Amino acid sequence: MQFLIGTDGRRWLPYGREFTGYFGFSGTWEENLEHAVRSLGQVSLHISPRRYRIRLRPEALTWGAFQQLISALLDDDGKPVVLDIEGAGGCPTEIYSKVDDAIARIDDLRAMNARSGGPRWRASFMAETLSLQRLKSEAWQGLRAAYRNWTRRRGQLDRTTLHGLLDAPLAAPLLLARVGRDGSPVAETWPDYIGLYTEAQMPKLIGRRFDEHPLSAYAQRAAQGYGEVDRDQAPRLELIEAVVRPEASEPVRLRYERLLLPWRAEDGARFVSSLSRQHWRRVSACPTC
Repeated sequence: MQFLIGTDGRRWLPYGREFTGYFGFSGTWEENLEHAVRSLGQVSLHISPRRYRIRLRPEALTWGAFQQLISALLDDDGKPVVLDIEGAGGCPTEIYSKVDDAIARIDDLRAMNARSGGPRWRASFMAETLSLQRLKSEAWQGLRAAYRNWTRRRGQLDRTTLHGLLDAPLAAPLLLARVGRDGSPVAETWPDYIGLYTEAQMPKLIGRRFDEHPLSAYAQRAAQGYGEVDRDQAPRLELIEAVVRPEASEPVRLRYERLLLPWRAEDGARFVSSLSRQHWRRVSACPTC
């Protein structure tokens, strides 16, 4: 089924007398779609049994069209979403296996239309606690293994494992933070898969509090979860979204899940580890945190 969603949120079929009479344009089915998206700022939505396919121009995306589009996607949130983005640089295609990820991306794109209306676009930083039961999903194998390892060790970090991490902090498979006397997390390892800092910056992160990192506003917000996990001495699974601007880069929105685990070393020192799985990372027009 093929729909067009107008700027007022109304759904149209891209053919027939009603469409032609209202918009004053009559062409082939493909020409109507092209005209509606590029010239009229409408959203094209194709629904098949196996996927959704969306084509839109972010600069024309309104709150009414966004609401109608999200309503349609939530009718069956088990399908993947193919998103074609019309712009000056062509029409890049992005693929999302989960409807939630696609909705977050489309909401972020609304920032490119200053006259979108409705609520402001997504916040520059969001943290949502998720159920640990989600770790049972096949897609979460790495995080599930880390959680099982923590459970088996009962949160105890032996000397050999700790020294192995501290001896090669930039080669560690996870982010390990020592909890300082004032409760602030201090970076002891920094895996390169995080990708926020340059190779020259990463060694300087070790031994420093999160709020002393170059992206201090983001790091300070991200650090709150570490403090709460250490205080509660309980694992936490979180969904994080943040808009940041790495050095010599455009602003990007990150969307990722992280598993925070509290640890205690043999000498009584407290640590919190973080293992993350990125959903997506895209250039964003939203303000940075």
